[in-house]
Amino acid sequence: MTIPVLVVSQNPQKSLAKQRAELVLPGSFTGPGETFIVGLDHHTTGSKVGDNLLLEHGHEPRVLGLAETNSLGNRTGQHRRRRNRRGQWIGEARSVGRYPFLNRVEAYLHDSRKPNELTFKERRRKLLMLARVYEDLRTADPSLHADPKRFSEREVNALVDWMRSTRKAVGYQVKLMQYLRLLLHYLGNPVLDHMNESKADLPKPVLKRLHAPTQDEMDDRRRRLESITGWRGEALRFAEAFHLATGVRVKELRLAGLGDLDLRRMRFAILHPKGEGRYADGGRSIRLPGWMRPVVDDFLHARARRCETMGLDPSRVEPLIPAWMGRFYSEAGWRGVRVKAYREAGIVGNLRELRPAHAMLLKKAGVSIEAVSQRLGHTNTKTTEAHYARIEDADAEEAIVRALEAFSVTKRPN
Repeated sequence: MTIPVLVVSQNPQKSLAKQRAELVLPGSFTGPGETFIVGLDHHTTGSKVGDNLLLEHGHEPRVLGLAETNSLGNRTGQHRRRRNRRGQWIGEARSVGRYPFLNRVEAYLHDSRKPNELTFKERRRKLLMLARVYEDLRTADPSLHADPKRFSEREVNALVDWMRSTRKAVGYQVKLMQYLRLLLHYLGNPVLDHMNESKADLPKPVLKRLHAPTQDEMDDRRRRLESITGWRGEALRFAEAFHLATGVRVKELRLAGLGDLDLRRMRFAILHPKGEGRYADGGRSIRLPGWMRPVVDDFLHARARRCETMGLDPSRVEPLIPAWMGRFYSEAGWRGVRVKAYREAGIVGNLRELRPAHAMLLKKAGVSIEAVSQRLGHTNTKTTEAHYARIEDADAEEAIVRALEAFSVTKRPN
């Protein structure tokens, strides 16, 4: 059987036309300066003795699909069970790549149940940041384990020392450790659980103190916002008054629709609460105070002008606070409106402060803690007491001083 081969002429004395490739038989090339190339349909494989056999005479070589390579290092997209030298079954690939921490993070994010979009993005951002930081730590100390599945207390302490050396806030450290714990649990590594049981020096959660603006601070903010013209000023003046009057979260107002506001009954339906679709259901309705009616009327007139400027029918625009072309504001978009306007007006603060301010306003008015908790949508009063309706430091100091002034220098309490 003769096999066609490809001959490429390399003789510089021949013309360009004669140097083109042509198919000939194996026995036909005897001239100097010619190169022999096996025909394209001639596949060979190595045999046991090193000979080249035709494809039909040997085993078919394995074709590797590069598109199927996964982040854990194998080439088939699935783990292949195999035995080690002792005959034990091994379920994973021997290597997790050049950057094991990064590859483990990608695998965890792919396999884990995804929470809401914003939480998932934050989790991914924090874990990828930890992966980059840990690679720098391993560059300084190569003795650290590269694979998080093999982490011991030494590797965890290296990350904790980095957090403290860079002066990260305690709450931020706790959040990073929370995401690291999720990753290690996914990998079956209980090192953090063991460290907690042994009372290791890990970042501990602290009581979150939320600042509640005083009445004087709120009056100053309103005066400063009067200098902001256009839609930004109209939207933010309404949002400030609405948050103070209702105590709703920033997201709950940002995603509110025009139909969620019932002017006849002066009620507002919260359809997008915190934990929506996981542990909370929308539909809770709260009542607005009477002094909010003129504020709402002024805002609705400004909203109508805004929609008409964009060529839209105000009654057919769904968002209560519409962005450009009648869309809902994204979290970043609404935050950008607030940041730019506050910076221009010289205001230090944010809209989140108005929720605890609402709770403190009710508490000072003598409203029971149970009623305040129900207003804020809490399932019990523990969260309300711990974060929202705590007595202000200034009020506590004033009460203590009044009690101490009842005693003279010589008079002592019984």
